[in-house]
Amino acid sequence: MHLREQNQLGFISQWKKEHVSKKKNPDATLGGVTKILSEKWARMTNKEKAKYDDMALDDKERYKKEKARYERKKKEEEESESSSEEEESESESESASKEKNKKNKQVDTDEEEKSKEKKKKLKQKQKQEDSSEEKEKKNKKK
Repeated sequence: MHLREQNQLGFISQWKKEHVSKKKNPDATLGGVTKILSEKWARMTNKEKAKYDDMALDDKERYKKEKARYERKKKEEEESESSSEEEESESESESASKEKNKKNKQVDTDEEEKSKEKKKKLKQKQKQEDSSEEKEKKNKKK
């Protein structure tokens, strides 16, 4: 289980493989590679960076789901330990289990909807930024 979320630059190792290689930069030190990557990142448009934003959002969604499942499982284990000390009838525990499953499914659905909404807003924001970048480029050409 990977219970840590990565931000957009958390995917830098993949990006590094795509943009900087030892063949192209054989003498580059770690600091030199960082400088090259920083310069390339600064020159990228928002549209090009969107790929990494999406990856970060997807990973954040994955992280939240895994964390919620982990916390539910931990809570259920704690509850089952405390309830095992007390005697309960089987029908009560079955209905409680069904109720927990319903709640867990609802939590997952709510999280997915929130994530979709965030992605939609981010894409809208990126479109606005891209159009403003294009306007600036046109104004500079004039």
